[in-house]
Amino acid sequence: MGRETEALRRELADISERMATKDDVARLDKEVEDIGEKMATKEGLFALERRAAMKFDAVDNELKALEKRPNLRLEALGARWGLASERAFREAVRELLREAGYAVEKWVYFHSEGHVYGQPRRS
Repeated sequence: MGRETEALRRELADISERMATKDDVARLDKEVEDIGEKMATKEGLFALERRAAMKFDAVDNELKALEKRPNLRLEALGARWGLASERAFREAVRELLREAGYAVEKWVYFHSEGHVYGQPRRS
């Protein structure tokens, strides 16, 4: 019986070493809870993505509005000055664009097929 008892004691000691105590379980539960608080959920990420997309759309709309503004002002200036001042207006705009680093060229094309105006002409 001595050998069997000793074998059972070793097996019991081995099981005791592998088993977790209530303190071990509580510590692991706390670690899991802490990790859960630090991690983002899929719903949170989707909400963040939606907010970012909405901000992007708002910025995109503002840029489009800003893009239209100079064109409207130039058209208004051209309409106010009339056809008689069109050359002066074009020269002023050409100078503004040149200062901004752009090149403006006059382009005249003879339209021989007449698809645009119904007859051949320069356009």
